[in-house]
Amino acid sequence: MDIVRATLGVGPCEYILDVEGQGTTMKGRATCATRDALKAIYAAGQQRARRGEIEKILEEVVVFVKHIRGRIEEYHRFGEELVTYLEQQKQVRPELTDYLAEKQTLARGIDGAYQRRKKSIQTPQYVIDLTQTFRQTVLDDEGPDALGTYAPWAVDILPLPTWIQLGVALSVLFSGMAFGHRFNLWRIDAQRVRIEREIPALFHPGVTVGEIAEMQPDAAQHVPQTRARLDSLLYRLDALAERCRRKSLSILVPMGEEMSYRYQETLIAELQYALRLYRDRLPSAT
Repeated sequence: MDIVRATLGVGPCEYILDVEGQGTTMKGRATCATRDALKAIYAAGQQRARRGEIEKILEEVVVFVKHIRGRIEEYHRFGEELVTYLEQQKQVRPELTDYLAEKQTLARGIDGAYQRRKKSIQTPQYVIDLTQTFRQTVLDDEGPDALGTYAPWAVDILPLPTWIQLGVALSVLFSGMAFGHRFNLWRIDAQRVRIEREIPALFHPGVTVGEIAEMQPDAAQHVPQTRARLDSLLYRLDALAERCRRKSLSILVPMGEEMSYRYQETLIAELQYALRLYRDRLPSAT
């Protein structure tokens, strides 16, 4: 995959190969889209004429929540299975115990994130009950302002048009934050690929991280220049890993998107581990 990324470039590869696992087909209607669609219908006073459309919207949002909740549970199971697999690999490959332990720490982060948000992740049944309450209390409401009827405290704070303007402003703000996050992630990925492109010149074309970790230096590598080049690569990778972790903690990162940075950290850590193993096999500098 890294070879394809280096060939196509970071941007095209991201969309063609879907390297971050973001390509799952959308199902149902997102909650924010449901809110916007219903607001538009009720603001126009068309709730009776478009009752069938409203019913479809309510059904679609339930499908969406079931789908998303299923993805969350599937991802959580994957993290647990990965931790178990890595533990088994410690018995099979004891020489990689430290390396596998690092990967277990990353994998356990999935469960940690899941447990921190578990109470706030609503169940599909909650949404089913909510849509049923909507049908019973709001579906046929013909008042000029359903918000003022069912949430008068909100109108007391700000009038409805101001709430709409505030919502638009927040949407623009969050879109800008998401763009900043994607831009930072692209720069980190591009710098990592730039470092990787220098590695074949030190070893041989097409060399993999796994090969470097097990490779024995030949006589031609027993020179101070080899160690100096490895030190330079590791220094740059250390700086990139630190930058990646710092960016992952930025307020620009949308909730859940920090895993994109963890993926980059994993690739960087694997390369660091392999290069350090190889450097340790070089003769000590005299």
